[in-house]
Amino acid sequence: MKLSSILGIRGARDKPKDSYGGSAYSFLFGRSTSGKAVNERTAMQTTAVYSCVRILAEAVASLPIHVYRYADNGKERIYDHPLYHLLHDEPNPEMTSFVFRETLMGHLLIFGNAYAQIIRDGNGRVLSLYPLLPDKMEVDRDEHGRLYYIYNRYSDENPNFKDYGRVYLREQDVLHIPGLGFDVHIGVSSRTGAAVSGAVREKLKVAAYCRVSTDDEEQLTSYEAQVSHYTSHIQQNPEWEFAGIYADEATSGVTTRKRTDFNRLIEDCMAGKIDYVITKSVSRFARNTLDTLNYTRQLKEKNIPVFFEKENIISTDSKGELMLTIMASIAQEESRSTSQNVKMGIAFRFQKGQMQINHNRFMGYTKDENKKLVIVPEEAEIIKRIYREYLEGASLLQIGRGLEADGILTAANKPRWRPESVKKILQNDSVVGGITCVILYKWYN
Repeated sequence: MKLSSILGIRGARDKPKDSYGGSAYSFLFGRSTSGKAVNERTAMQTTAVYSCVRILAEAVASLPIHVYRYADNGKERIYDHPLYHLLHDEPNPEMTSFVFRETLMGHLLIFGNAYAQIIRDGNGRVLSLYPLLPDKMEVDRDEHGRLYYIYNRYSDENPNFKDYGRVYLREQDVLHIPGLGFDVHIGVSSRTGAAVSGAVREKLKVAAYCRVSTDDEEQLTSYEAQVSHYTSHIQQNPEWEFAGIYADEATSGVTTRKRTDFNRLIEDCMAGKIDYVITKSVSRFARNTLDTLNYTRQLKEKNIPVFFEKENIISTDSKGELMLTIMASIAQEESRSTSQNVKMGIAFRFQKGQMQINHNRFMGYTKDENKKLVIVPEEAEIIKRIYREYLEGASLLQIGRGLEADGILTAANKPRWRPESVKKILQNDSVVGGITCVILYKWYN
């Protein structure tokens, strides 16, 4: 974990570029004369700021660090104290001492404060130190005058926090290094220091994508749970602006051709309406490796990350594309294997004389307790009417308008009859009665 990773900056450390593209980023001191809203992240996208922070952070991180204790004749350097290993070698299992100090110095320069969580054992001995993002931290005093900290956690940047939301931390649980400020507790960031000039920090516009591949009751429940979860998750984050839920119901992820909301999501991202995309997993985003890589690359060019929650992958991460390629390939193979298993299962049932038909939204039929198709008399009359009017020369539009005029609902319980809906009934093998012949032909020929 490096300074660039903590601050969300990718690419070669020695080749920063002046870049203001993408609505996820805005410039350093609020709104500039060009009208760009700014924040700390965009500052690190400019050559001057990046170079200054890098030089200072690396200079401080490269200084020698020692642990001393007081003795009768002054002070002496020690190497056997537990803190020596933490500060000199490894503050936590994920960071070296250099990276840890570089990170805190970068936070101090950009945000005006540096924080680290102190992890202790049951005896109070310090075991590790983990950096905390300064823009998520609040400092205050309780009624007894004791300092306390509140960390607003809405992502997985710290493995020590189990809960999301506002996490309470005691004063002894936080290493706080304040920069220049107006009191002894809080440093002032360059952004805050310039707030008097009217700086406005923009929220991140976040959207979620959800998908289920069938209209089975179990999958529809999963679909509703995804929509509800991500709506709540985005709206609860004070740093995010809810940009909407894009959801495709009963749609395969193998291709994007029929995924209306997925295509709309990509269009809105390209139009600058979305800064960040969340989805449940790689398989929900797409079950086609080529599609997954193509679309995440398109969004990456616009500085729009896609976060895959299950796999904990961010598409703009330096290792993100490699992991995406692996996981997307697995999802594609899983889809192919599942498809083959389903086809074999249907073929075996046909060999036994068992019919496999989804009766949901299937006008004219339902299934009895033995899962056999039975005719619904009322709906059968509607089917007969559609065929009769078509044979008499009525167009699809005329048939649909006639059904609407009589208050007849579609199989999906909707009042509007589109020509496509009427056409599907006229071309449905199951309604005509040729389902056995047609499917058996498809399987064995």
